[in-house]
Amino acid sequence: MISDEDQKKIDYVEMMHKLNLPDEMRQNLLSFMNMGFTDFQNNLKVLNECNNNMDKACIKIMGLSGN
Repeated sequence: MISDEDQKKIDYVEMMHKLNLPDEMRQNLLSFMNMGFTDFQNNLKVLNECNNNMDKACIKIMGLSGN
């Protein structure tokens, strides 16, 4: 039986593969998933807002930006 957390990761990867994304964006999305951030749509939105800058995106996704 697949755990809920594993199913979230499977769904996340499936959503990622449906989109034609640059390799660096894919790697950053996988990094977020591996850090425990499994909301694909939010992760994609944050990376787009931060121009795929992982440092800025991490600050934003963790709510450390003060904005």
